[in-house]
Amino acid sequence: MTQPIIDSQTAKSTWARFFEWELGLLVVLTLVLYSCRLTDLSIRGEESRRGRIAWEMIHSGDWLVPRVQGLPRLSRPPLQYWTIATAGIFRGQVDAIAVRLPSVLATLLTVMLIYGHGRCWMSRRGAFASGAIFATFAQVLQLGRLGETEAIFTLLLSSALLVWHIGMMRSWSPVATWTIAYILAALATLAKGPQAPVYFAGGIGLYLVLSRQWRFAFSWSHAIGIVVFLGLVSAWQIPFAMALGQERVSYVYLSEVAKRFEDHAVLTFATHLISFPFEVWLGSLFPWSLFLLAYARRDVRQSLGALKMPVLFLTGCICIAFPTVWIPPEARTRYFMPLFPCFALLCGCVIEYWAINSSDATSRIRNLAVWLSLPIRFAGVTALIGLIYLGPAISFQVAKSRDAASEIAQVKGALPAGAKLYSFGVVHHLFSFLYADEVTHCPWPIDAAEVNPELEYFCIDMLNSNHKPIPFAWEEIARVNCDRNLRGKPQCEVIIGRRLTSNRELSGTAALLPTPKNSVQRVSGLEQIPRR
Repeated sequence: MTQPIIDSQTAKSTWARFFEWELGLLVVLTLVLYSCRLTDLSIRGEESRRGRIAWEMIHSGDWLVPRVQGLPRLSRPPLQYWTIATAGIFRGQVDAIAVRLPSVLATLLTVMLIYGHGRCWMSRRGAFASGAIFATFAQVLQLGRLGETEAIFTLLLSSALLVWHIGMMRSWSPVATWTIAYILAALATLAKGPQAPVYFAGGIGLYLVLSRQWRFAFSWSHAIGIVVFLGLVSAWQIPFAMALGQERVSYVYLSEVAKRFEDHAVLTFATHLISFPFEVWLGSLFPWSLFLLAYARRDVRQSLGALKMPVLFLTGCICIAFPTVWIPPEARTRYFMPLFPCFALLCGCVIEYWAINSSDATSRIRNLAVWLSLPIRFAGVTALIGLIYLGPAISFQVAKSRDAASEIAQVKGALPAGAKLYSFGVVHHLFSFLYADEVTHCPWPIDAAEVNPELEYFCIDMLNSNHKPIPFAWEEIARVNCDRNLRGKPQCEVIIGRRLTSNRELSGTAALLPTPKNSVQRVSGLEQIPRR
């Protein structure tokens, strides 16, 4: 195993580092950046779908199969839904805070993990800089506070890699090193799927080969770790397969991966190959990515000294993962976020290196690194970056966002007490999430005889309706625009209707709810819904 890297500042016990003031400052800084204005931005994207699945887990008691309106939703394994549901139980409701709180906590824990890893081979200033850099990467500022999968997946996968490397550097028991790392890798697999074992095995395997420690991979301790990994994943996967079938397991793990190759156009492929590295370097990792230029200098690489082996490990993990997001033409930069902690540590290492070699600091970027080497200064700079995002950036997003919460609350409040709402097909997830009550799914009826006699109020997702006819008399009582952002013509729209049954109603009755401007009540039996 690699010998520990020890100097006068890193020779403390592991527990002593939890009481270093730099770590406390990092915790405060991260909490402020990621908890302020947490709910100012409306629920968006997949947040509402994940929140609705968590809501249904709580109310149905089925924590095994992710469902939307009772139908399986098999885009990924369920760990993130479990975290949101748990937050919802503690809050008493699955709201925006419950959806986003797991991501905020995951981001905080990732920052602490980065600091802990950095303190095994860097001074306090380098470890602090690494944690603060991760917290203020452009894409982390965006996704670290939203109810998307990336923050939780980043925590678990980077923990598997970095904790394993900590065990190597600190000479932990091989069984403990492999077992703890594989537990975290299994949880990462249950969060997003096959990326986790590929990145974990690939990154560690490459490092063991490059550092000439490959025999460590062929040991009983490693075998024990693999068994633990398979056991944890199987604890969910086997009952799930028994409930829905093995083919559904394959769909859970591979469906999202397959979508990255749907566009086979040569132009799309070529454009992605050219643009993706710049999107990561000048977009996701901005502004700290400029420090990575230091590794292009041979003199820096050759004089890293004790920093060389950690840099080799971090670089190897990045190199293994990068082709999986660079080659697929529809891969997004957020898919690469689990490796951002490695980038943060590499940037912090540059600051550490130039602070140590301050006498050679002649260029502007080196002078900047030396100036930033004091944690208080670095905290001020990162706080400024965070405040820019908390202020103008979020305000800009809020200004262009559309919040349907008040409209849906009006719809729900105006329905008669105890009225049950049905949907023909699956209704838009933003509507069902904000409705925060049962919306019973019904197949689209071919004729009126198929309709549940108790059905009176129903809703239709216009985006997925294909303008099918409704085989009974009805009237429109409301429309809800479920678009993420403001736009001239709604793209995602839900119609709420009322079935008409009596002769008096068929002759024309006022809508139960105020009819939105320019909407048209419809009462004819087989009339199609026109596109607005």
